[in-house]
Order: sequence, then C-alpha cells, then structure tokens
Amino acid sequence: RTGDDPFAENRALLAASLKDSPSMGPANAKVTVVEFSDFECPHCRLLYQSLKTLLPKYPQVRVVYKNFPIESIHPWAMIAAIAGRCAYQSSPEAFWKMYDSIFDQQEVISPENVYDKVNSFAAQEGLPADTFHACLSSASAKTAVQADLDLGGKLDISSTPTIFVNGRKLVGGDRSEEHTS
Repeated sequence: RTGDDPFAENRALLAASLKDSPSMGPANAKVTVVEFSDFECPHCRLLYQSLKTLLPKYPQVRVVYKNFPIESIHPWAMIAAIAGRCAYQSSPEAFWKMYDSIFDQQEVISPENVYDKVNSFAAQEGLPADTFHACLSSASAKTAVQADLDLGGKLDISSTPTIFVNGRKLVGGDRSEEHTS
C-alpha cells in the first residue's frame, strides 16, 4: 500500500531502546541517526571520521550509538564495547571521549593490549579506576552490549557500520560501496 510508512517498524524498534544509549544532539531532533558500530571495524572508523566533520554543521541532528561488535572477525571489539558502556554508565560525556579515543587510536589497539588501552583512556577522562575495572567485568555492561546486538538482530543487521536515519537503513561507512566488516 502506498500510504504505508516503510520505516515505521524500524523506528518503533529503535525508539524503545534510545533512552538508555549514548546520544548527542537534541532529544526532539527532526533527524535521528542511530549508528550500529564496532570499535574494531575499519569502515566504522571511516564513518566516525565523517560524522566528526559533518555533525558540527548540523547541531539539530541527534546521533545515538549502539554497539555491534562482530567478535568472529574483530577479537577486541567486545571488550572495547563493554569499555564504552562502562564509560557511559559513569557519565554520558565520558562515553563520547572513550568513543573518540578508541576510534582515533584504533590502529594501535590489539587483543593483547586492549585492556591496558581502555583503562588508559578511562584514566585520561578521570573515570575512577576501581569503578571502571569493576564495570569491565560486570554483567550489567555486557548485558547492555548484548541488548544492542539483539536489537541489531531484530533489525537484520549483518555488517558494520549500519545506520538508521529516521528509521531508514543504510549500510557501510564508505558510500562508494557496501562493506561487510
């Protein structure tokens, strides 16, 4: 039917999960971008770099971050996602600083040093070390990341980055081609 909104189902699924997710921009924005991303994904880093230059020009846009670590190909992505969640639980502003630190230094993070790196990023942001360490091994942070993964499954996400602009699904950080990384 031509009168049906093709993105209404996506918006409904996303809307239920937005209030407890890192976001920037006005809550009542006319344009909401929901980003499903993997901190180890090189194409997600490209999207991050694009958003970093684009968003200051559009302060009326709201961006919401959702974790979608693809552990089968990105061995440190889950730990980074949990670290981001722990930063968010400490303060929403701390999440965005952790997000910047991880993507800005993605090439120097490895499965061997990921714990040291995220702890260093947390310390740079003044997050209490004991609280952050406890959170990294807590069930609550991992449960929140898993909830994002489950939502991504309901939205048929199979690669990162995947974004939803007012419910419309767009796959890939580089618009010249589609990626599955």
